[in-house]
Amino acid sequence: MSRQLLLGVDIGGTRMKAGLFDTEGRQVVLRHAEYPILHPEPLAGEHSAKNWLFSFKRLVRGLLQVSNVHASDIAAISVDCLCPSLIAVKRNGSPLTNSIFFMDRRSIAEANWMERKIGSRKSFVTAGNRIAHSAFSAPIMLWVKRKYPKIFAHTYKFLHGNGFIERYLTDQFSMDWTNASLTLLFETRARRRWSDRLCNELGIPIEKLPEVKPPWDVVGEVTQLASRETGLAQGTPVVAGGADTATAALGVGAIENGDAMEDGGTATKLAVSIAEPNFPIDTLNRCHVVPDRWLLIAASNTTGSLLRWLKDLLGTYQTEANRLGVDVYKLMLEDAKKSPPGANGIIVLPYFAPGGERSPIWDPYAHGVIFGLTLASHRRDIVRAVLEATAYALKDNIAMIEKHGINVSDIRLSGGQARSEFWRAIKADVTGKPVKLTRRVEATVFGTAILAGFGTGVYTDLRRTVKELVKVRETREPTHNSAHIYGGYYGAFKDIYQKLRPDFERLYA
Repeated sequence: MSRQLLLGVDIGGTRMKAGLFDTEGRQVVLRHAEYPILHPEPLAGEHSAKNWLFSFKRLVRGLLQVSNVHASDIAAISVDCLCPSLIAVKRNGSPLTNSIFFMDRRSIAEANWMERKIGSRKSFVTAGNRIAHSAFSAPIMLWVKRKYPKIFAHTYKFLHGNGFIERYLTDQFSMDWTNASLTLLFETRARRRWSDRLCNELGIPIEKLPEVKPPWDVVGEVTQLASRETGLAQGTPVVAGGADTATAALGVGAIENGDAMEDGGTATKLAVSIAEPNFPIDTLNRCHVVPDRWLLIAASNTTGSLLRWLKDLLGTYQTEANRLGVDVYKLMLEDAKKSPPGANGIIVLPYFAPGGERSPIWDPYAHGVIFGLTLASHRRDIVRAVLEATAYALKDNIAMIEKHGINVSDIRLSGGQARSEFWRAIKADVTGKPVKLTRRVEATVFGTAILAGFGTGVYTDLRRTVKELVKVRETREPTHNSAHIYGGYYGAFKDIYQKLRPDFERLYA
């Protein structure tokens, strides 16, 4: 008798992950493939959709080989992705553009035009979100229309990353509710459909948008071609999936009203589950992958990617790691422990994305800053300051959500950043909140696999399943002494940004 396994695939900012899990939530195998962030011009942030497809095929074939799993053992597949991750495609599904994602800053003019045309208040009433350039897909679509009118004219559909892979697998064009929520063209609260009015007013033909699906709906089945190229069994059901933050929230059990989760990878996203779509205007608001739940998202664009940038910039770490035969990031974090709280007076503004920062400052002109350097500064101080900056940004977003009367009592962690006990401790001390680690650190791909099971009837009750499979294995409480020190540095972090804000815009001009 064949086993019932669930395949979850996560398209992230710097890597794709594929994980096989059994129906009890046990991990059979997890593999990843890295790819670059592309900056073809100074304000650009892109991924190659062809690289994604190559990575997907290689990962799935490798996963089947190393696990000794028969393709017929896989009951269902689902894919999640970073969001937005917009790709224009032809009728045959081949990409006309790279994937343009949230780090890109080339659609500022289009966002400003949308503000004049319809305004953030009208957008918020219909789509559930304010207008912002790279945080949503509509301004990027309009940028493609202005910059590359022939590509726009020949675009059959605009997809996000998971829709692109799922089109390859099934020949069906679709977008799940959680991704559609961050297009500014979708009625997120109740009707959950494309808005004819917004599409008409913005000049985006609604026929260029794919069919929208609940995250747990079956999009289609693996085709003969996809089966031949990946090793997956023809006819395997493919479930719509979701945006990475939403599936991570599922994977850590943040599914009830008020549950909070931080997904720390290339970027960091704070998500709070809510039972009614009563949205603040200054968060990213979307459907959850759980029926009748929504998510408030507060996102920082560059956190894990900032550590990677620093690793590449300070090449001595990689050289030393190669010599010692250790992981370079482990070496960096161990070195940062030797720097005291406050990083010997260094404060980093973690706004290094070409597209500036999303919440809570919503500043497309914001730049990264390393403040307080002296000749006495050591590389370990800069690394620690980067770790602390990600926690300051998290605290800033918690404060923004709590001012709307939503209490964040504790935070469940997901993503690569959660692997570091040191980083977890910094986040607890800076935010003053207990941070919790659940059964799966890579909760995004785990949540996506659970969603695949729910969409195909392997699990019949999603909430009950999550409560059975997801267990907290560690709680880190804030340390009083460190929290007191960080309070002063957090105030300086906010003051430095406010004083430099006019200069950022001047620099852009």
